[in-house]
Amino acid sequence: MIDALTLKLSNSVSLTGDEKNVLQKSITKVVDLGKQANIKREDEKPDFIHLLLEGWACRYKTLENGKEHIVGFLLPGDLSTLHATILERMDHSIRTLTPVKLALIPQERINYLYLHYPNIARALFWSTLVDEATLREWLVNQGSRPAVIRLAHLFCEMLVRSRAAGLTENHSFPMPLTQEELGNTTGLTKVHVNRSIRQLRMQEMIEINHRTLTILDWERLQEFGEFDATYLHMPRIEAQLAPQLSRKIS
Repeated sequence: MIDALTLKLSNSVSLTGDEKNVLQKSITKVVDLGKQANIKREDEKPDFIHLLLEGWACRYKTLENGKEHIVGFLLPGDLSTLHATILERMDHSIRTLTPVKLALIPQERINYLYLHYPNIARALFWSTLVDEATLREWLVNQGSRPAVIRLAHLFCEMLVRSRAAGLTENHSFPMPLTQEELGNTTGLTKVHVNRSIRQLRMQEMIEINHRTLTILDWERLQEFGEFDATYLHMPRIEAQLAPQLSRKIS
């Protein structure tokens, strides 16, 4: 059940069988949620740490005019904020983008892991630092790059993260996001999103079919999107991708 989490954490440390077993026993409940279901709303009291086992979810903020701005994605193996239950209220909302399977972990179990399993603690801290680094990169992406480059950068990130989550072994990955959701993520209108995707397609860097995105030319998309995967801190995944995607797919 925790395979997605241990796969992600393996980019930081190697967990022993005993450590994996302890992580498994930390889960007190598993729930299935449908698409567009709220996991936690802004201003609600956090009660559990959430571990995504299957599907996609997002963090988002709701603006005064009712519009949403997506501030992060959760893929299998990703955790909601590890210390959210310390806070009195959530400062953002989390909802599903696809049907998901979600594991609930009490905060006291996380505290126990920190005290008694330093290797797990190190891995969880690593996960938190990667989340923070990703948020910084998103700020730069939205604030400093033109529309089509923003999308190219996001698609590069999603390939690396999908590979880390075990969702793909090649140059394709699930893309369940609508153009509106892509716009809410990158700060673009649907018109700009549509135009940018069309440009990337015409330049034969990507293809999208049946909610699957295929990167046709990894090296060129990285260069075009100004993408440097350092902030994701997954050199093992980068090494796996480089030889497979360095050639243009005909």
